[in-house]
Amino acid sequence: AGEVVLAGAQTDFCIAGTVKGALAEGLGVTVVSDAHSTLDTEGETATEIIARYNADFTDAGVTLVTTKALTGD
Repeated sequence: AGEVVLAGAQTDFCIAGTVKGALAEGLGVTVVSDAHSTLDTEGETATEIIARYNADFTDAGVTLVTTKALTGD
């Protein structure tokens, strides 16, 4: 198959939806863990949401990398 590398906004919508769809299609998925973002909600800060989704992504078999690891900078 292939692989997708994801970064951007919004963690809990666009990124999560693309992760789910890519995994369902049998693609390898890498998420740049420090390069996706979201907004605070009444119940959680953006930082908490991002951490929760990064953990969920890992549990689903997604590879997490940092920007530095991806770019070599």
